[in-house]
Amino acid sequence: MKIKKLQNLYIYNKNNKKRYIKFHMPGNYGGKNLNKKFRKYMPFFETTEVYGTDDYHNPQGIIKKAEKSTAKLFNSNHCIYLVNGSSSGIIAAISYLFREGDQILVSRDCHKSVIYGLILSGAEPVFSEHSGASPLDYQGIQQAIKKIERIKGIILTTPNYYGIGNKDLKLIVQLCNKYKIKLLVDEAHGSHLYFTDLKVYLANTCKADLVVNSTHKNLTGLTQTGVININAEDINLSELRKHISLTTSTSPSYILLASIAYCTEQYTQIGEKILQKTIKKGNYMKELLDKYKIRYIKEKDLNSNQYLDPTKITLLFKDNKKAKEVFKQLIKNGIIPEFLADNKILLFINYKISKRELVKTAAILKRFSTEEEDILYSQENCFRIRNTGVLTPREAFYSQKEKIPLKKAKGKVVVQPITPYPPGIPILFPGEVVTEEIIKYLKNSNFSSIHGIENGMIEVVKDKFFDDK
Repeated sequence: MKIKKLQNLYIYNKNNKKRYIKFHMPGNYGGKNLNKKFRKYMPFFETTEVYGTDDYHNPQGIIKKAEKSTAKLFNSNHCIYLVNGSSSGIIAAISYLFREGDQILVSRDCHKSVIYGLILSGAEPVFSEHSGASPLDYQGIQQAIKKIERIKGIILTTPNYYGIGNKDLKLIVQLCNKYKIKLLVDEAHGSHLYFTDLKVYLANTCKADLVVNSTHKNLTGLTQTGVININAEDINLSELRKHISLTTSTSPSYILLASIAYCTEQYTQIGEKILQKTIKKGNYMKELLDKYKIRYIKEKDLNSNQYLDPTKITLLFKDNKKAKEVFKQLIKNGIIPEFLADNKILLFINYKISKRELVKTAAILKRFSTEEEDILYSQENCFRIRNTGVLTPREAFYSQKEKIPLKKAKGKVVVQPITPYPPGIPILFPGEVVTEEIIKYLKNSNFSSIHGIENGMIEVVKDKFFDDK
């Protein structure tokens, strides 16, 4: 069976008896998991700011009331709905918290939206020394605070795309409070964990200043929905809303707003039940993988201060070539993973996926079984990216530009994030220098798309060259 068109992924095949097996977001599973009342009334939410519908950019009525309910769900002090994705919340939060010249500790596993927030605010990123594959930990932050003279804030991503999270978050919050450093946490991939025992490690539980949560990745909101949760007492909500308005339409979708509200109702009532079912399905899949000797990231692979999302399974293979071969076989058999990245294939487990579908998937993977000790998992990044920044992201982004072939870009300074997508984690930030190592990596990678490179061309700062020898 060949997949010729994108729309074929989500319609019945010609015998009309099976659907493609989805191991990817959104959490509403193609609409199957949407709140039943929301599905019933969805057409009636196609409206705008008229009498009785409130005003998204200055809520005083039903939207404000709905946001209070969602704040209660996440155990935060306040909550603001996002209808332009978690990305808009991250950009707005950075724009609100930081100003030009502020130095911000950023982990390399951040989403590309962090870069756009830095460009908008003019803040300067200072990168942690840790690997891009795992969240920055308490000790790393302690050391960084001592080294960075003008540090104003920290931006953390926990858990990350692979479901690896930080158990030290409460200590990190206390450290930030001690030094009066603002902490923004990108928790877009962890919203569902509030309905598990892992909630004690999450950012709203630990009272980080601002926390961005997705409601569509692993919950049942429509794609593009999210929330920004506020826990710090000194956050000016009116000012923060102004910064959210910078990245949001003046005609927000009421269908998306209603989606968040109904998602809140659904998880308030049965959130724990949904996650129990999801984890049970995930554990069953792991039993099959163990039986067939398929390597995947396990808790024993992590550091003692890390946790692993039980609803995500990251398959590991010997090399990029083998992973790509497996990925093609899965697609050929109607099984759609979240993404392929280097030697990894990521599977999202949804509570609506059936045991039959899990068995079918495991049977395909069985052909590629390997001895576990043959594949050692390392949290080292694909390569250790040293900080080769010579301009701030803002300086680079607004500089004079030119496009050149990637193969001739060594020593040049990039003007936009070079980002494999998914997962959306940049290889290079604007203002950083292209090295021979990076060129080689990009050429040999097997990402489906790399933002910032088009037809082998890359955009760089005109007439600027940096020799790192």
